[in-house]
Amino acid sequence: MCILGAFVENCPYKLGKNGVCMDALTIAKKIYEKLNELEGQKVELKTSIQSRVNAQVDYDKALALEILKLRDKGIPISIVEKVAKGNIWEKTLDLERSEGVLKGVESNIRSTQAQLNGLQSINKYFAEV
Repeated sequence: MCILGAFVENCPYKLGKNGVCMDALTIAKKIYEKLNELEGQKVELKTSIQSRVNAQVDYDKALALEILKLRDKGIPISIVEKVAKGNIWEKTLDLERSEGVLKGVESNIRSTQAQLNGLQSINKYFAEV
């Protein structure tokens, strides 16, 4: 089966057990597409990192202010931090959400890099043939 989905009987460039047929131009095009995809993901990564940093700053600030409020109310110092964290659960949720988004973007980048590496290996095969 050709990379585009068509069956190719007499393809001179069959690769692997499945007989996938690709030509050098198709591979070069796919490599170019993956490089463009990585460029887009780079912007997405930058945005995700900034969101994660902002969420961390907001969480730290809210926690510090909540601890001060609770200390002023006379809450025992041994439980102030736990109570404060419970009171700012929304900020904790925002922080965890931003961390999850960042990990997802990083995972997508690694996946695209793996696909690119595979295409580059196939391209190397064509260079040797």
